[in-house]
Amino acid sequence: MALAVGIFFSDCFLPERNTVVWCLAGCLLLAVALMVWAHRSGGYRFRFTFGVLSLVAFGLLGAMLTQQEKRKVQYDWPIDEATYIGTLAEAPVRKARSWQLTLNVEAVRDSLLGWVPVDKKAVVYQMPDSTCKPLVIGDRICFNVRMSSPSVEASPSVGFDYGNHLLRSGVGGKAVLYPGKLLVLSADEGVQMSLKQNALRWRERVVSAFRSWQLSPDVQAVVAALTVGDKSGLSSDLKSSYSAAGTSHVLALSGLHVGLLSAILLLVLSPLRWVRGGRWLLVGVSVCVLWFFAFITGLSPSVVRAVSMFTFYEVAFVLSESRFSGFYPLVLTAFCMLVYCPFYLFDVSFQLSFVAVFSILFFYPYFAGLFDIGNRAFRFVYQAVCLSLSAQLGTLPLVLYYFGAFPVYFLLANIVVTPLAVCILLFTILSLAFSSIPFLLGWFLLPLQWSVSLLNATMEWVSGLPGAQITSIHTSVVQSALMLFGLYVLALLMSKFSFRRLACLLLTLNVLAFSILIDSYYHKDSLLFYHKSVYLRSNREMSKLTSAHHIYKVKDLHIALMNDARWTGYSSREKKKLHYAYLCGGFRGNIEDLSHLFDIHTIVFDSGINEKYKKRLMQECDALGINYIDLSGKGSYSILL
Repeated sequence: MALAVGIFFSDCFLPERNTVVWCLAGCLLLAVALMVWAHRSGGYRFRFTFGVLSLVAFGLLGAMLTQQEKRKVQYDWPIDEATYIGTLAEAPVRKARSWQLTLNVEAVRDSLLGWVPVDKKAVVYQMPDSTCKPLVIGDRICFNVRMSSPSVEASPSVGFDYGNHLLRSGVGGKAVLYPGKLLVLSADEGVQMSLKQNALRWRERVVSAFRSWQLSPDVQAVVAALTVGDKSGLSSDLKSSYSAAGTSHVLALSGLHVGLLSAILLLVLSPLRWVRGGRWLLVGVSVCVLWFFAFITGLSPSVVRAVSMFTFYEVAFVLSESRFSGFYPLVLTAFCMLVYCPFYLFDVSFQLSFVAVFSILFFYPYFAGLFDIGNRAFRFVYQAVCLSLSAQLGTLPLVLYYFGAFPVYFLLANIVVTPLAVCILLFTILSLAFSSIPFLLGWFLLPLQWSVSLLNATMEWVSGLPGAQITSIHTSVVQSALMLFGLYVLALLMSKFSFRRLACLLLTLNVLAFSILIDSYYHKDSLLFYHKSVYLRSNREMSKLTSAHHIYKVKDLHIALMNDARWTGYSSREKKKLHYAYLCGGFRGNIEDLSHLFDIHTIVFDSGINEKYKKRLMQECDALGINYIDLSGKGSYSILL
């Protein structure tokens, strides 16, 4: 906990300077020295001092690691267009109008110094180019773009800070790559691929095997997502059905899949328990198979996290011979992952995964112990309900904060998900193992097709039930923190009743209710300029303004969105009052011509406009006395109404 607090404090409040890192390192050494002194001097007498110093030391460690991680990501890119050399780190992702390339940028060409090492990760959006062959993982390319650091500001439509997300994912640059500015280097100029790139290539081979089975598109997409984490084939309708049913987690590789696979392995390898030293052999084989599974799924953070947790858990079980050691592997896994990459703390899947496991360890024993069911089938259903309820209860505050929606029939859907997911995993493994024997492959593909089709049909039916999903439920950071704390106190109260814990729970609920009341009372409507669009936020709802001529009226304000050359050559006898003109990429013309048509108060320049063209337009604004706002480096601009 202290490590996480230090990471959060450092990311949000500490400036990114070398002096800050050195100060944190000095304070950490001082705290450790005082801990050693307290331990040697007083022992039990200084136990409180030793505990406080330990918390401070771990907090300082988290802060220092965060500062170092930020320095690894950031880079001062050239202002103008430059030539770079990079290697494709991940498979290209198809977007609406481009391909998203994740590159390890090796060097940049400088007119005086030649090739200057960079060694940073960047996201480049490649416009369609018929002259360029499709890129694959490990390709080394030379390209010419204008690279920039990600803009750090939350999206007004969803509250998601994409720029900060890129920085916390290790991405220090982004750019748009236009046709004719890319050269794929020859094979003899390539570089040795990393472990991650080799893992992703293995995943591509497995997905290619899935394609050769000639399954229906939706079935193949679910098989690829559920087994190796490739979600590129999932349609928007399929994603919506699983989301509304409360089973999106089954399409994203996580602890559920690792748990199901480990259960299959433990069942198959259970005879080893009767062999001398068989318990260690069982754990060793299971861990090796799970790490191989993590490798062929591309070593995604969620799978690595789940397999690490399983590894620590199984080793702790063998050493302690107690199934109640679950909390220690959980904390140890979180600690190791945060030390390795402090920015994992801000990853949504990281938060949901650990909170879900923590909640299951807290609430499942209580729910499962409420009723003693003798029938095996009914006991399985009841345990599945208890497991799903425990996980959903703990993740509820985070789900409301990040997604603003709640699936009503999640218990019903998850009863079906677990057995069908086991069947899909089992038949997929068997199909891959016997893919070279067509006769056996056909026998395994048939139940695989049936299992996935039944799963898709069930999710579609559940999502179509009346009131399947409650949307537009938005909570603040403070409210989500209060809900998490309230659940923690509730768990303590359920384990052992006391009036002090009950009072703490009631006080937390009252503070939460008061916070919601204050938030709803003081909420104000606002107008937002973001990513070539104008949004209106009213009563926690976000709507995109639309108009045939891109001129909008919101209360007493007149706003124009200009992203083409439609106003070039126009003339008017009377100027139209315009409070804000939002100039975006694609705009053609000049400010002087606009001033003949409109009486403009403020011009907002989007970050997508060419820098040289933008500077010329800004100079016109200065000459005409028109206010302007540049969104480069900001991301969005908001106005309270």
